[in-house]
Amino acid sequence: MPVLVLKILQTVMLALSLGLGFASAVYAEIAPAKVEVVNNQQDQPVALPVARIEIAPASVRAQEVEKLQDRLIELEKETAVLKAELSTRIDAQDNRISDGIGLHGAKVTELSNQTSMLGVLITGVTILVAIGGIFGGFFAFRRAKEIAKEESAQWFAENDEKLRKEIDRLAAKAQHACDTIDKHREGVVASSKEFEQLGAELKAKIGSFSVEGIDVSENREMQLENKPRTDWTAADFGAYGYFLFQKGEYEDALLALEEQIEQLDRSAQAEDRLLLATALLNKGDLLVELDRLPEAIVTYDAVVQRTDGLNEPGFSERLARAMVHKGVALSKQKQFDSAIKAYDEAVQRIKSLNEPDLRDWVVTALGGKSVLLIQLGRIKQAKDVLVILTEQFNDLEKPNAQQLVKISRLLLRSLGGVSE
Repeated sequence: MPVLVLKILQTVMLALSLGLGFASAVYAEIAPAKVEVVNNQQDQPVALPVARIEIAPASVRAQEVEKLQDRLIELEKETAVLKAELSTRIDAQDNRISDGIGLHGAKVTELSNQTSMLGVLITGVTILVAIGGIFGGFFAFRRAKEIAKEESAQWFAENDEKLRKEIDRLAAKAQHACDTIDKHREGVVASSKEFEQLGAELKAKIGSFSVEGIDVSENREMQLENKPRTDWTAADFGAYGYFLFQKGEYEDALLALEEQIEQLDRSAQAEDRLLLATALLNKGDLLVELDRLPEAIVTYDAVVQRTDGLNEPGFSERLARAMVHKGVALSKQKQFDSAIKAYDEAVQRIKSLNEPDLRDWVVTALGGKSVLLIQLGRIKQAKDVLVILTEQFNDLEKPNAQQLVKISRLLLRSLGGVSE
């Protein structure tokens, strides 16, 4: 673009120069006419000045025109020469510029080629370095492995005797542990069998049907069949419920107990309050058999509420039984922490009564608590409870309590506690 503008400017300047030269020549050939002004004397009237133009003859004008034409021809020739020279110079300048551009492009191409070669060279060097690193790492790893193997062999050679003694010591210790485990296994197996028996006894005790104050003689069931139901007393409903319980008809037995409880609850006689507590306990135990545990817990709480604080004979035993049976129902409901709490409350309340005949219920509560603690993995606490059982309740005479103390002693031995 700058070259084209330069050419245009040069052409315009040349045209201007030619035009000025042509105008100067014409002006030099044609002179202006002379104007003479004649002033009259002072006494003559003043006339307006008149210009006089002298016109050259025709022959003179023809010669001048011819000269002008010749001059114009010469100017055209000079213009053509200048144009040719200017064109030559412009072409030469273009050629020089093109040559410069071509030379510069060649240099750029050469530089690009050199850069590409340098990139290839760098890539090759990088690959060689990577390969060298891999081989170097491999050989270093092999060498390190060989050194470690040599050092290990040397260490084992130096400590061979010490290692053999340590291995023998560990083997003896392991054998001793195996013997101990076998002894504990025997104790645990024995305790497990005893606990299965205890579980059966507890189930029988909890699932039993108390018949205190109820006639359940051999002919009693037949008498009830011949007696109109509308005439049945609370004792009749209690006896009928017992017979149904013995047959395994727990739902019907529960309905009979409901009738008995309703009649006893309406009674104003003092002796019926103890029978009501017994009937409620039987109802709670039936609900446990039917796996209706929340209802059973509510029933046991009702027994505690009706018997706690009464000093009459029999009520303390119903209270202890209801509190312990509540712990059993909670454990069957998988509420282990609540069951442990219920056992603790039962032990504390029964001990506060200071009645020796109720100690077997303390043993039952502590035994149930120890079993739950073992199931929860709280072995140390379980051992503490078992120690209390084995040390404080050796003098009990009731068979169930004696059996529980014996089982506690076996279990304590299997857990690493006292052996005798």
